Amino acid sequence: MSVSLNNLADLKSGNDYYLSDSGNIEKSGFIHKFKCFFNIGHSRERVVNLINEVQKTLLHSAGLVNSRDLNSQLSQISRTTAVSGEVIKNIAAQFRTVNSQRIIEKDTESIANGIINTYVTDIQVKSGSNIRNSNALHSLLEKVVSDIVNNPPLTTDKHKNKVIDRKQLNSTLRERLFNESKFILKITNSEELGKPKLSTVYLKYLKDKVYDRDGSRIINDITELKPQSEAEKEVMLKDSHLARGGKNAEDAVNYLLERSENDDELREILTKNYNHIIVRADAQIRSLDALKKKIDGIKSNLLEIRALGIDNKKIVEPGLRALEASNGRAFPEGMLTNLCNGALNADIKALMELNANSSEIEIYKGVDSISSAVITIMHETGASEIFDDNEERFPPEEFITDILISRLSLEQQQSVNQAFKSGNNLKFQNLIEKLLDAGSGGLPDIPNSYGDMAIFMIDKLQNITNSIQEKINIRLGLNATVNYPHYIGFTKFSPEEDDIYRGICANVKKEIKYRLDSFIDKNIEGEELGKQKASLKEKLLDFSAKIKTNFKSPQYVFSCFIKKDFATILNHSIMEELKLLRSGKLQDSYFYKDVIRNLDVNMPDGKKLSNDPLLAQNELAQFVTDNPNVNFAELDDKNKDKVYVLMTLLAQTTVQALNKGVMTAIEPNRKGPLIETSGAKDERNETYSFTLQKDERSKYPNLSVNYSSNFSVLNTNGENAQTIMTAPQSKIITSVSFDLPPQFFEKISGMNLDEYPSDEINKVLSNKGEYKDISNKYDVVSEKITQEFTVDPLMSYAGLRLELVH
Repeated sequence: MSVSLNNLADLKSGNDYYLSDSGNIEKSGFIHKFKCFFNIGHSRERVVNLINEVQKTLLHSAGLVNSRDLNSQLSQISRTTAVSGEVIKNIAAQFRTVNSQRIIEKDTESIANGIINTYVTDIQVKSGSNIRNSNALHSLLEKVVSDIVNNPPLTTDKHKNKVIDRKQLNSTLRERLFNESKFILKITNSEELGKPKLSTVYLKYLKDKVYDRDGSRIINDITELKPQSEAEKEVMLKDSHLARGGKNAEDAVNYLLERSENDDELREILTKNYNHIIVRADAQIRSLDALKKKIDGIKSNLLEIRALGIDNKKIVEPGLRALEASNGRAFPEGMLTNLCNGALNADIKALMELNANSSEIEIYKGVDSISSAVITIMHETGASEIFDDNEERFPPEEFITDILISRLSLEQQQSVNQAFKSGNNLKFQNLIEKLLDAGSGGLPDIPNSYGDMAIFMIDKLQNITNSIQEKINIRLGLNATVNYPHYIGFTKFSPEEDDIYRGICANVKKEIKYRLDSFIDKNIEGEELGKQKASLKEKLLDFSAKIKTNFKSPQYVFSCFIKKDFATILNHSIMEELKLLRSGKLQDSYFYKDVIRNLDVNMPDGKKLSNDPLLAQNELAQFVTDNPNVNFAELDDKNKDKVYVLMTLLAQTTVQALNKGVMTAIEPNRKGPLIETSGAKDERNETYSFTLQKDERSKYPNLSVNYSSNFSVLNTNGENAQTIMTAPQSKIITSVSFDLPPQFFEKISGMNLDEYPSDEINKVLSNKGEYKDISNKYDVVSEKITQEFTVDPLMSYAGLRLELVH
């Protein structure tokens, strides 16, 4: 028998059981018990399988993710012998008693969803409405039957458990849904209302207007309802983001509806994403000019999809889904065509050849052919650079996947479906489950820093498997729902699984490399910089596998990579400047020189730091103490040191530290700059600015620096360096942001700088004496700054943009 809540209750108390490879509960006989005793083959694993499957079945029946009590009870069952039927019955009975209400709710929800789906399809067919609005229509019908679902008819089963009266529930739900579907179809056929389409926003209008909180219909006369445009306008203007926008919001909504008045597909895309289209990231309403530009981009995308659909109608539906899911963001011109062409030409032979007899590794290769195609197409078309977070990537990736699946013939779809129903797919899914269960820190042969990315990609592999199966089921007219597999507790990889895992590891490293390369290609432009790009790609890839924390983004890896040299030089400049300031030599400090040259420092509340050094010192004292009335002279030594530290940071020395760190990262070796800022200082268009603020959560001071300059490219190092390329338009832009926690200031305030090795470090930095020809001078400096003089700004971000323009 299969593992289900009812079947567990029917197990025989005197028998022992295990889980067969086909997922059924089997009675344990002498042979199986003998194998278990001597740990032969997979006999004990089949016992573990049963325990895991019981756990999952019970949790799923109650809609739970975990249960400490259940885990405790199951952990006490021996894994070396078959499982007692009486033990399982008792555990299941106790769980059922404790979670009876949850089980009833989950069962009711499951029955209701199945019937609702039937009526969703019926309404869509009869009204000719957009099938992509299934979720919105489903949500409306859920509300319609919410009172029935919340109070389902109950009865008792043969074990005297309180259960759903399925026959009565089914009858009551169908009667209600039949009547309400007739009313909804009456609305769509109403001449008075202009035969409205069941758009996502119009369905929301009906859901809120026609039915009360409990799902009871409160409007029976359709003449009380508004036509589609008026109804959609009402919904949009009630949105909390638009409600504050007054006339600007109303004008924007009117414009959006006017632009899509005679185009149902465009209207659905725009109204489904109205919030993102009308409201900017800063919660302000877009101007009509900005709104026009945004809608023009989306309309251009729609026309591109329609043009692609002339030769291949299978492109249209995936394209519309992608545009509706894009949160109002237009694809760059030609991007959809490139994604489409990539999907139409990708090699998915491994998927096309799957059948009921396919092996575990063949199924993996079939799924991986889709996964790899999506990754490759996203990178080769530049989409991965434009859509650079997981949420933004969903629409283009789904578009690619949809087109890839559309290439399967009916026979191939049926064969792939059979492969996914096979025991070998069950084994493949079990491997995925086991890897996910191991977590980011428990994956063999994966660097710790790649752990999160590995788990993300393994999870994505599972999602793609389910997505393929769902898309094929929909095309075959089958239930789109995919049941998650049994978890099989293998203790080690089989040879086939080892091959699969090595393929997964290779894909993780390939994805990391793709992302790092894309980051560098995006931020360093110009043919003459090819040497720098190739070197940086190699260095960042090598470094990414060694960082102690998890790979978060290419930007994060770059920030970590430059941090050592940046922090070393910054550390030295802090010590040097602090000695000057403590000794009262304000006028000799870089801070003084920069302030009188109109240093640009943004302070909290939109203020600027004064360009009078003494006034600026007072303003920093007020920042440090959160006292707007205090002057620097009134501070104690500890707070004066805090101000001095900020003064050391608000100077060109911080910019120099940033650029030295960046240049060391960029250059193919560490012997000196092949890239340098060009011309005399007043010819470089050199600018830098600071922003000093306090983090809202931690209240730590945060300092951000932005630098920009022209630059030249040199063909060699040292005294004979020659400029081979320079142009006024060539720009290097660098930036850094870091926090200054209390321990940063506390350590500095207690330092005796008399022992700081200034002379020795300056000798290293100027390449004098025994340090004349060293190639790693920043490493040497780092070694000479002993722990007592080491301070660590908590860098959160470093950025680079290098553009060589002819």
